[in-house]
Amino acid sequence: MSYSDALKTIQGLIRNAETLAVLGTLCGVKAGEKSVDEAISSKLIAVQQAVDPHLLNDIGEEDARFLHLTVRANLRRALELVEAEENAANWGFDDPTILQAQGKSSRVITRLITGFAERTQVLSDRLDQNARFLDVGSGTGWISITMAERWPSLVVDGFDIHVPALELAEENRIASDVYERVHFFNRNVADLSDQGKYAAAFIPIMFIPQPILELALPALYRAIELGGWLFVAGFRAPDEPLMRALNDLQTTLFGGRVWEAHEATALLSRHRFNVVEDIGSGTPINLFAARKH
Repeated sequence: MSYSDALKTIQGLIRNAETLAVLGTLCGVKAGEKSVDEAISSKLIAVQQAVDPHLLNDIGEEDARFLHLTVRANLRRALELVEAEENAANWGFDDPTILQAQGKSSRVITRLITGFAERTQVLSDRLDQNARFLDVGSGTGWISITMAERWPSLVVDGFDIHVPALELAEENRIASDVYERVHFFNRNVADLSDQGKYAAAFIPIMFIPQPILELALPALYRAIELGGWLFVAGFRAPDEPLMRALNDLQTTLFGGRVWEAHEATALLSRHRFNVVEDIGSGTPINLFAARKH
């Protein structure tokens, strides 16, 4: 391919990035997170109209907030990839904006777990009864905090080993109304030694190196009470080759890997968890609800 052809392709992709930035900005405005000058606003809307005139019509404030944060986190991660002098295969983001945006966008996990609990009486009843929840890889703490907000008697422990994220999580905890029921620890889940302590736990397996995961799942099995639940997140493997390659890159940068659905369910079964359902349907992630028997 010639230079001119490569430039043409890159310029087209730049336009895609600019379009994403426009849509993210409009979501921020709709969520009340941003304000823009009226002259600029009309230009932003013109871009959105060219993409899809009805794209944001039925998006509520909370959904718009989630979309804004998702765009913001991904664009900042993309810039980090370009600017970093060396890219290592581990979670290395220290930028508070990236960490907070990534963390806030993860609140969709709480929404999915809550939706599942609302139609699964045994889980709903348990979360209402002074239960404990473990958030593995808690990051800036937003899953932990929102789980505690949704379930008024729930006590939540968050484990992470990335200190910059933990420092932000502590700030977020103190600023919340549930600070007394949420606790964050600089701790590797593979070192967990508790027995039957948690009614439920969440773990994002796509961000965890497989050798650590093979130690973490037995520890989680011991730490979850009999009949308790483990929610396991992984990127949904798309059919489109470019998306598969990008997912593979992202998980490798985070130190993990892409797990096909059948691989994830086999992994959980091997560690004695019974997969009940993928509750992430309609989202970019598989979120498996598994139970300890």
